[in-house]
Amino acid sequence: MSLKRALPALFALVALLAAPLASASGSAPTTIVVFPFELVDTSLQGELEGKSERDLQNLEAAGARVRELLEESPRYRVVHTEEGARIFQESQGKFHRFYKCKSCSLKAARELGADQVLVGWVQKVSNLILNLTIRVQDSESGEVVAGGWTSLRGNTEEMWRRSAERLVADKLFPEPQQ
Repeated sequence: MSLKRALPALFALVALLAAPLASASGSAPTTIVVFPFELVDTSLQGELEGKSERDLQNLEAAGARVRELLEESPRYRVVHTEEGARIFQESQGKFHRFYKCKSCSLKAARELGADQVLVGWVQKVSNLILNLTIRVQDSESGEVVAGGWTSLRGNTEEMWRRSAERLVADKLFPEPQQ
């Protein structure tokens, strides 16, 4: 093959490989605040005994894993993690649930200077059936820009972690459709 014929193909290949790098470095990452995840325990066990320490540890670990995945992505810059946790804790005396009070999380996100806010919660129906939900909203408009839920079957540390990872992969970083 002559150089004259190979040159256009080479330029096309270089352009194809450089495009993702240019777009990734050309735009600033979206700033996002991730509030601590909440546990909604509607199980009989929860009614009788209250929230279990193991569930609360798994909940905290799932939220931390979501935050970690966002921090590793060039799309997002997680902001004010400690300040967000403080605001979240202070808010618990003012209203019942952060995930129910959409305007509360939006107001807090704007105060922290974040473009978006991520709120997550787990509903525990039983030790075998749990649902992990996340909602991402634009802090100014309140528009839901991403979100979804996944069902956990089995109350193990691994299931909580894998469910959080799968939810982020499917709903925040979906594969492009071809």
